[in-house]
Amino acid sequence: GTVYIQSDFDSNGKLINCYIRKSSGNNAMDAEALRVMKILPVLGPNDCSGKKTGYSFITPVRIVLQ
Repeated sequence: GTVYIQSDFDSNGKLINCYIRKSSGNNAMDAEALRVMKILPVLGPNDCSGKKTGYSFITPVRIVLQ
């Protein structure tokens, strides 16, 4: 299934909030997708006209069971 995770970052690129935007319908898959997103390294800051700003994005996480 696919889980859509929204991630919010501060002006330094540090994750400040991460939550499920759309569930896969499977609680275990949703929890694993959140766990993986929360351990990502710090991303670079967003630069808007020379000023650091916070940002958000939605990432589809596809999980295939074999």
